[in-house]
Amino acid sequence: MENKKIATVSAVTEPAAKPDYISEIAALIRSNDSPKALMSKLDDYHANDIADVITEFDLSERKKFYRVCSLDMLAEIFEYLDNESAVPYLEEMGIKKQQQSYQSLIQTQQLIFCGVLKKRNACL
Repeated sequence: MENKKIATVSAVTEPAAKPDYISEIAALIRSNDSPKALMSKLDDYHANDIADVITEFDLSERKKFYRVCSLDMLAEIFEYLDNESAVPYLEEMGIKKQQQSYQSLIQTQQLIFCGVLKKRNACL
């Protein structure tokens, strides 16, 4: 029997680079995709990441964004903005979309609160 030496190679791996969501989302908004295709692609991102990008958009990009986004998505995104920074963005929307987004946000918060209560009561 032959003695075979097996060489072990110690590979140093670098940590994977964090995806640049801001650039990706901004590129989507700046693209010429249809509103339906754009909304479908935006659904792949977390609302917090999208909230970070809103501050990078100019007014025309934000208005395009408001038109494309569903009310539920807008409400979820606005949950990640502090009240002071959200005000100018809400003012940019049409009044109808503002009201609908606000109502959707309230409903979302009520559902979250109900879920917390159910969990709390289940623990009692």
